[in-house]
Amino acid sequence: MGRSILFLILLFVFPLSACSHKSSAPVSADTMPDMEELLAYSQSHSQEEYEKKLKEIQAVIDNTSYEELCQILTDSLASWADTQTDYEITDTSIEFSEDPLLMDEQRKEKLYNNWTVSVNIQLAGDEKSKYDLPDAAAIYRQAADALRSTPYGAYKLHTLKITASSDPDRILTSEQEGSFFLTDSAFSLPQEPEELAIQKAVLEQVETFNQECFSDERYRGQNVTLKRFGSPRDSSVLYLEFPIYAPPFDQDMAAFADSLEKTVTGDVKLKLYKGNMINAGVTSPYTLYDEQTASFGEDDDYNQADASGFINLFGLPIAERAKLAKSWPAQD
Repeated sequence: MGRSILFLILLFVFPLSACSHKSSAPVSADTMPDMEELLAYSQSHSQEEYEKKLKEIQAVIDNTSYEELCQILTDSLASWADTQTDYEITDTSIEFSEDPLLMDEQRKEKLYNNWTVSVNIQLAGDEKSKYDLPDAAAIYRQAADALRSTPYGAYKLHTLKITASSDPDRILTSEQEGSFFLTDSAFSLPQEPEELAIQKAVLEQVETFNQECFSDERYRGQNVTLKRFGSPRDSSVLYLEFPIYAPPFDQDMAAFADSLEKTVTGDVKLKLYKGNMINAGVTSPYTLYDEQTASFGEDDDYNQADASGFINLFGLPIAERAKLAKSWPAQD
């Protein structure tokens, strides 16, 4: 009886220990969970265990090459295109770009999710259906979910641009963009100590500037932020980008734009042909074009003798080359 009880205890304990060992196994490229599995893990484990899992995931992503990441996202999009049934997709293409200088303006550090992905989706369509606009938002949402189904896309994707069409000359869905920020992400982009030191000094100067220029109650909530920072690859140039859209500069910029556009008015004629727009003419009461002057005829508007100076000036390189060519070796 005692042996039977011991056997039953071992029978129950062994599977539990095996499951516990499996769940605590470090994440690798082969065992990378999808986002649904990661969400379930966060709900069934402590915050400490979840953060440890996130660090393991980041280590795997950091050790994945740029080419491998591109292939993973390409496969995710292709898998969605092959299995979804809402639309008949004949082809997909995808392009990637990475911006390692992009800053997180809230956390004041480099963004880990700094990828922009541009997707083109080719839809099948006959003469009738190709002019029926599909649900652009649904296409965008489904493709976005496919690309974010694994941590590779969810934690690296910043901006997604999608264009879908059923005919080379007809775009069915306009380009849409979206930024995806995971609020629980503890990921930080690795930076060199020297860069971090300069970045900290720049952010301190920005903070001082904001306090001096925007402390007035009129400018509550307005400030200047550091949008991009760092040195591009294979470059020793330090790049800083500050978006200028806040008071007190906006009133001056608006006044400048109003002054610049006082004479911007008129009619534009466009020729529409197979989805293309071709400029067919522009007229304006403030145009600088005058047919009589542009004809260069003999009249009071234009002195033909003035042309000789321009002819001599623009012909100078040709004349100089001809003079120097006399002393050049003869060519066979």
